[in-house]
Amino acid sequence: MTERTPIALTRLAAWPDRHPGFVFLVLILFAVVGTVFAARLPLGRAVPVAPPSLLVQAKLPGIDAATVETTVTLPLEEIVRGLRGIKQIESRTRAGHASMALRFASAAERDGALEDVRQRVATVIPQLPVGMNPPAVEVRDIRPAAVAYAITSDDESSVVEQWVERALAGPLRELPEIASATVEGALEREILIEPDSRRLVALGLSFDDLIQALRRQDEAPPRRGKVRRAMVASGSAESIAMRAVRLPSGDPIALAEVARISAVEHGGTERPYYRDMPALRLAVYPRAAADAPRVAERANAYLAWLRANDLIPPDVAVHAVEDESRAARQSLKDLGQRSAIFLAVTFLATALIFGVRRCGFVASAFAVWLPASLMLLWFFRFTLNGTTVFGFFLAAILFASTILAPWFLRLAGASLGVAALAWLAGEWLAEYRSLASVVVLCVSFGVFIAWLLTPWMHHGEYPPSLVRLLSRRWRNRAELLAVSIFAAVISAAALMNVHAMTTRGPKGDGTFALQVQGNELARLTTVSESLLPPLLAVPGVEDVSFSATDEETWRVQLDQTRLDEHDLTLAEVGRALAVARDGLIVGEIVHAEALYRLRLQLPSGAAGETFERLLLRGERPGDPAVYLRDVGIAVKETQPRERLRIDAKPAVEITARWRDTEARAALERFCRSVSLSEGFKRECNVN
Repeated sequence: MTERTPIALTRLAAWPDRHPGFVFLVLILFAVVGTVFAARLPLGRAVPVAPPSLLVQAKLPGIDAATVETTVTLPLEEIVRGLRGIKQIESRTRAGHASMALRFASAAERDGALEDVRQRVATVIPQLPVGMNPPAVEVRDIRPAAVAYAITSDDESSVVEQWVERALAGPLRELPEIASATVEGALEREILIEPDSRRLVALGLSFDDLIQALRRQDEAPPRRGKVRRAMVASGSAESIAMRAVRLPSGDPIALAEVARISAVEHGGTERPYYRDMPALRLAVYPRAAADAPRVAERANAYLAWLRANDLIPPDVAVHAVEDESRAARQSLKDLGQRSAIFLAVTFLATALIFGVRRCGFVASAFAVWLPASLMLLWFFRFTLNGTTVFGFFLAAILFASTILAPWFLRLAGASLGVAALAWLAGEWLAEYRSLASVVVLCVSFGVFIAWLLTPWMHHGEYPPSLVRLLSRRWRNRAELLAVSIFAAVISAAALMNVHAMTTRGPKGDGTFALQVQGNELARLTTVSESLLPPLLAVPGVEDVSFSATDEETWRVQLDQTRLDEHDLTLAEVGRALAVARDGLIVGEIVHAEALYRLRLQLPSGAAGETFERLLLRGERPGDPAVYLRDVGIAVKETQPRERLRIDAKPAVEITARWRDTEARAALERFCRSVSLSEGFKRECNVN
């Protein structure tokens, strides 16, 4: 006994056949309105974007990386392990600093876990070294730059830097679409505060008293009589010299009475270059990754206005080194060429197999579906990039199959099923969610368009030319063969568009990163070091860095009993050691439109060769100052520059920069050629 189709469903399926005139007007309306709104669809590239993350940072200045990892990094790792939604935990430990990146599958999961992470970190604070500042938890949202400029000049004075800040970076920061505009390569300016240790002891002061004075920003009143003067190099140093330092009695004195203050400037350690010339790099970042091409156009328009009005100094040259608007236009051009090839092949194959009449029908169907589907993507705020194009082409395969195959109803149901599976897979694999959403939208709308086109579908008509050359068996499968050809052509075009829209131009540059993970740090370091020589031999690859490179550092070995007697903590000893070694950045000021960092540092040799004469003072009033040698010793050791852990397992990282497409291709081949023994895991990226 056969099952009958419900009457309501039958009437709904036959509705287009009963009202062909009204359906024709609806299709024309879809085509016209879709064309209008499809032109507004923003175009972008599927540039690599860091996954949604939370960043936990903690500082313990002056303490070596091994001690920081044991006392800070590992407790923080343990407290967040098992948190719902975390895909990966990446911890990096350097001397005096620990950072932990918690990566999530989606921004919603990251935002939902923010308060939970902060509460967990707060519970672990009692286990961390006493006296250190609490760890900070913040949202980490990294976006690629929309546009980047290299500014070169024969004049390396601060005048060029001030012009870049005032005329370029400043006005761009005021635009609502721009999140930030950063300038790299400027001279680093510092106010150097060199305290007199003996005078500090005589007055009952410590380094922490000076740090508090620099952060309070209040000035000491002028004192009568002879006052010790600081060596002043600028007005900025003079203002710092008058900061008020509070004595144990509460009376203020000027910082210049206990320290020597001077202004210094020096070049950055990683100053950018453009064609072997020192340069300033201005990078402009959008508020949303989808707005990158539009932000780049706004920045380029402003730069063109400066050139047209002769507002760029004669000896200054501005070069665009990254430009998402230019890359987007090139992607649009590539997309148009490949789409034209695809449509031409589709219509030609349709005409040969099904005849000219069916070819016109397919062209009319695509003329409605293409703009209307793009209008849907615009309405749901999608960006036309490599990911969405690939999803759009997958939907086109199903749409072409639906309107060409004679088993329309069954194929329409199968298309909706495929779209639903794609959406479920996208929900399960969050990185493909955008692709799955595009497939669902376009396929669903394609089935609706195919339903409206039923009055004009004539599946039984074949042309007498090509089909007669086929055998009876292949004649019955002619349409299936045509659909297979369409699927192959569309898939090839989709892959070409993805490649074209995700690669950089020939003049671009990018980064390379190789992470190797294992169980034993010693073996891991040995295996990874063997990868450095072939990488260094690649032309066009520069700034190669290895996280496990050995470097000399000072490690303090303290007697906890003696520390308790003098009311000292590891954090206080570390701050004093940081002040004695490389100096401690304790703040910053802006003077004459220039940024100055405040560095507190002992004069060279003031604490002895092994810091045995480093003076320490506890927090209790009246406690005498003690030397470091009275509570412990400082030993010089060789340690890895950075300690990296991924999901609680040791790892090392090799990073580099590439200059041209040849170098990029060589690095991609290098990634494919890396073969490690069992027990090691690698992740290699060329961006």
